[in-house]
Amino acid sequence: MNIDKKNIKKGILGLCMGYIVVKIGVLIKDKIVAKKLKKEAEQFVAARNAKKLQIPPISDEKKQRILRLKAYQVKEALLQGDFTIEEIFFTYVEKAQTIGRELNLSAEELFEESLKSLQTLPDGPLYGVLIAVKDEIFQKNCHSSGGLIRKIHEEDPTESILITSLRNKGAIPFLRSNLMQLMMWFECTNNLYGRAENPLDPKRTTGGSSGGSAGLVASGSAMIAIGSDYAGSIRIPASFCGLYGFKSTSSRSSKENTVKTHPKAAPPGEIICPYSHGPIGKCVEDLILVLDCWWQDTMWKTDFIVPPLTFNYEVYRSNRKLRVGVFDFNKIFPCAPVVKDAVRDAARRLENDGYEIVEFDTGMMTKGCDLFVRSAFGSESKHLIEELQGDYPAWPYLADYLDYKIPLFGLFSLHLLKLSGFHITYKFLSNVKKLSFQEFCELCQEISSFRFDFNVYWQSLNLDVLICPIWPLVAPFHETTFDLAPCFSYCFIWNLLDYPAGVVPVKKVRQGEDIFPYENNDATYRVAKECMKDSVGLPVSVQVVANVNQDEKALNIMKVLQGYYQYE
Repeated sequence: MNIDKKNIKKGILGLCMGYIVVKIGVLIKDKIVAKKLKKEAEQFVAARNAKKLQIPPISDEKKQRILRLKAYQVKEALLQGDFTIEEIFFTYVEKAQTIGRELNLSAEELFEESLKSLQTLPDGPLYGVLIAVKDEIFQKNCHSSGGLIRKIHEEDPTESILITSLRNKGAIPFLRSNLMQLMMWFECTNNLYGRAENPLDPKRTTGGSSGGSAGLVASGSAMIAIGSDYAGSIRIPASFCGLYGFKSTSSRSSKENTVKTHPKAAPPGEIICPYSHGPIGKCVEDLILVLDCWWQDTMWKTDFIVPPLTFNYEVYRSNRKLRVGVFDFNKIFPCAPVVKDAVRDAARRLENDGYEIVEFDTGMMTKGCDLFVRSAFGSESKHLIEELQGDYPAWPYLADYLDYKIPLFGLFSLHLLKLSGFHITYKFLSNVKKLSFQEFCELCQEISSFRFDFNVYWQSLNLDVLICPIWPLVAPFHETTFDLAPCFSYCFIWNLLDYPAGVVPVKKVRQGEDIFPYENNDATYRVAKECMKDSVGLPVSVQVVANVNQDEKALNIMKVLQGYYQYE
C-alpha cells in the first residue's frame, strides 16, 4: 500500500493548527467572561464609593492626637474625656474614605451601621477600637470575597467567632481589608478591589496576602487589622508597612466560618500547613488586646479543635532572661547588610541586657523550604481554574492558568525561568510535581520527619525563642515578588513547622544603607539590588519565633525589642 507522506504531514499540520485555533478560542471566551465579571466588580466598587459618610468638623490638632493613639490607649482616653467616641470614629472614617480607597486598601465599608452601634458598645478592653477585617473572615452583613468577584453575590451565612469575640469586648469592626486573589501569594491584587499600594511608598507593594490589612493600619485608616498567615501573609505585610504583626500557633484560634475559595476542597498545602489568624497593629500591646480576647473559653467552646489555652500573662510579663537563638542567613538567599545588621544589633542588645544568645545553624532550612514549596504547589492546575470560576487570574497565577489551558506550558515556563537566570527559584520549582494520593501521603511523612528532626535540634539548644530576618530586603516594587521568590524562605519555614512568629519594626533605612552589594549570576540578585535602591526611610523588621504553643515567649521578646527601639 502506497502511503502519501506529504498528505500525512499536511494532515498532522492541519490537526495542530486546528488544536491551536480551538485553544485560542477558549482563551478568548475566558477573556470575555472575565471582562463581564470585571464590569460587575467596577459597578460594585463604584456603588461603595458613591456612599460617603458626612464628616463633622474636628480640628486638625485633635485629629493628629487621635491618630497617634495606640489601640490599647483608646479606652483610657475616652474615660479621661480627651475625645468623644464619635470624634475617634469620624477621624478614622475620613482616612478610610480617602487614602483607604485611593490606595485600594479597603474592601466593603460598614460605616453607617458602625456609627449606629457607638452608643451600645459593650464595655470591654477593646471599647472604641476601630478594626479592619481581612475580606475572607465571615462577618455579619458582609460578602467575604477571598479576592474573587463571584463572591460578592454571596452574603456571609454567619459571623466568625474571631469577630464576635472582638465585638463582645467593645471593638468596632467597621471596615474590610483588601487581599490577594485566592490568598496564595505575597502581594495584594485582585480584579475586584484592585492592587493595594503601600502608604509608605505607593510604587512598592504592601505585601500579601493580608496587604490591605497592613496598609489600612499604616495609613491611619484603622487602629488594628485582622489578617491570616499561611506563608507569611501577616508578617510580610506588617514588615513592609513598618508595623507589628503576629502569627500564632495555628490551633490557638478558630478557622471556622472563613471563606473557602475552592467550591469543593482545600489544596494539599493548606491541609499539610494549616494557616493562622492574627492581628496587625502599631505596638505589641495592641496585638495582645486581640490575642487575649481570642484565647478565652468562648473560642474552644465554639470550636472544639481549639485547645483550652488562655493567654499566659505570667510568661508574657516575665523578666526571666530567656535563651535566644539567632541567625542572619538561611543558606538560601543573603540579607542586605541593613537587615543583617538589624538582627545582629537586636541580638547584641539582648545579650547586653543579660539574655543568653546562641548561634542557630540553618543547615536544615533548604530541606524545609523544599518541602513547603512541594506542598504548596502540589495541586493540579485544574484546582486553580475551579477556584476562579470565570474570574481572570491575577498575574502570579497566570502560568498555572495557561498550564491548564495549554498542555506543556508549565514545562515551558519552568525552562524559561532557568534561561532567564532565576536558578534558585528554578531549583525549588523543578522538584514540584502534581501529587497523587500516594505521593501526598509520602510528602506528609517527609514533613512529619522534618518537623521531628527540627524540634530535636531546637531542644538540643534549649532555646526559648529565636530572632532572625523576616525578609532579607525592604518592601519590593509591585509585581517583582516572583523574581524575589527565594526571599520568602525566611518566613514560610515557620508555617511548615507551625511555630508562632511575630515581627517588630526596629529601624528605617538610612543614607548609604540602601544597597545590596553581593554579586551572583542568579537574576534574583539583580532584582534585589533594584529593590534596595532609593529605599531610604523604609522600615526594617526583625522576626521573633517560638516553639509550638509557646506564643507568649515570642510576644515577651517582641515587647522587649519594642522597648529597645521605640519605632515610630
